[in-house]
Amino acid sequence: MRKAAILLAAAAGAAALAAVLLGGPSPQAGNASSHREAPLISEDPTADNTDLYAYRSNDAPGMLTIISNWIPAEDPAAGPNYYRFSEGARYDIYVDQNGDGRPDVTYYFRFKSNPGPLFLGDTVQSYTVTRIVGHGRPQVIARATTPPDNIGPRTLKQFYGTTDYRAIAASHVHSLADGGQVFAGQRDDAFFADVGDIFDLVAIRKGIGNAGGGKDFLAGYAVHAIALQVPISQIDTSSHVVGVWAATDRRSVVVGRRHRAVSGWVQVSRLGNPLVNEVVIPTKYKDLWNRLTPASDKRFLTYFENPMLAAVMNQLYMIGAPEHNWPGTRTAAGWETTWSTSQNVRSPARSRATTSRSETAWTQTTRQASRSSPTRRIPRAEPTTPRASRSPSDDSTQSSDRSDGGGARRHRRPPRRGAP
Repeated sequence: MRKAAILLAAAAGAAALAAVLLGGPSPQAGNASSHREAPLISEDPTADNTDLYAYRSNDAPGMLTIISNWIPAEDPAAGPNYYRFSEGARYDIYVDQNGDGRPDVTYYFRFKSNPGPLFLGDTVQSYTVTRIVGHGRPQVIARATTPPDNIGPRTLKQFYGTTDYRAIAASHVHSLADGGQVFAGQRDDAFFADVGDIFDLVAIRKGIGNAGGGKDFLAGYAVHAIALQVPISQIDTSSHVVGVWAATDRRSVVVGRRHRAVSGWVQVSRLGNPLVNEVVIPTKYKDLWNRLTPASDKRFLTYFENPMLAAVMNQLYMIGAPEHNWPGTRTAAGWETTWSTSQNVRSPARSRATTSRSETAWTQTTRQASRSSPTRRIPRAEPTTPRASRSPSDDSTQSSDRSDGGGARRHRRPPRRGAP
């Protein structure tokens, strides 16, 4: 198998953004996984982002493929009310074209459920896909349906005429009005992790996966996935770099003595690169992290520079993991943002030159980049107050999102783009 030039920033290494090259002979991917990572979202599984993948696949080199998963640890046969996307949530995929951590192209997904037969829930849902470019008008680019959950052969045969679940799922890939394809529905959880040992004081089981050992804790469990494939020409920029992250919104509700008013959307979950909120951000700030966009990641800088996971690993196993990373390289947008337009980045020594520090999966869309292309750096900018006196709840003027209660501070955010 050809060596994939995938540069992922490890959580213990303190960088939270993957540089992804889509222009070389071995397309790169931005990957993420984060199940039940924060207190509030662990109580709201249908809004919980679990995985994010962004890549240019070999079978469609002119397309950017984005796969975002929700709802961790689904048992497909768990009835009578099976797992479904929430009607009360809005599922989001964002594309950042200029590296400021704010969306420039937005895709919103809304789902609607139907009453099921007998005493069972109906797992087929209708949904809409809405696209917004910049601050433009929302455009519905698809109206489609999900396949049923993979409940079992008798259910599939009785209601869908076949037990071939792969064929049923494939028949629910739909076209987008402006080019590309979309799929939404239940899929096997692709994340391979020995969760039981990992969260038992970071235990490491003898034997690793590529040597026939290890344990896939998530084997047999599913997630609900949204797979979006869009033409690169629609989102490409002069730098040939885009950022991708996913999020979930729920309606904000104001309850008074005489009325119940619903007003706007509040972000409750987000996901870019692997395990950032899970093991980098302290527990007391995890819910806040989920409410913000990557543009606000600067306030968490100290936890990237001084990763607690590395300190724990050293205490438990004395492995000498670096506990302090990249001091003094911050910008007004949050992190030192650097990338290389090199076509074949394979050496670990090049990783820092192709890794940006923001909680977004970055994808390089260029097809003409050469090995000699220079590395571009954004100049350093100092913070307005000393880092030692700052906490994630400080610097409210840097926030672009609002808090959703619980006694937390409220931060101003720019007007939301139109909602479907």
